Amino acid sequence: MVTLRALEPEDLELLYTIENDASLWWIGTQTAPYSRYQLRDYIASSQADIYKDGQVRFVIEEDGTAVGLADLFDFSPRNMRAEIGIALLRSAQGHGVARQAVRLLEDYRMTNPDCADHAVRVDVDYEILNRCQSRYTPRRAKFDALVAAQTIERVAPR
Repeated sequence: MVTLRALEPEDLELLYTIENDASLWWIGTQTAPYSRYQLRDYIASSQADIYKDGQVRFVIEEDGTAVGLADLFDFSPRNMRAEIGIALLRSAQGHGVARQAVRLLEDYRMTNPDCADHAVRVDVDYEILNRCQSRYTPRRAKFDALVAAQTIERVAPR
């Protein structure tokens, strides 16, 4: 079973592993590794309030084990919109964890009246993208798909 929970101090190593995976940096603005000190400070200073931080980060757990991170970011109450980001440990990829996490984020988003819409940026091949769209279009999710020639898994093998 997949669940989302707040980021805790004991999630430092998970955060360190995912944030310092250089194969993911092209997706965002990060250009250098984070230190454990920087990430510890981030965890301590995060308000976990989408209005104060402009984002909210969750830990994705599968059967009680932390396996990834789920973010709502670029939150704009004025435009009633946020983007979704999912990052999973390689061991959790390929068996529906991200799909379930997106559903849980969508449920969270539905409880926030200032976030009526969201966009998901996807780094996948076309076959996976088509499966995702067919599952989420009926749920009124809109996809901005950033489709790479290779999946992250192929770029950085396990």
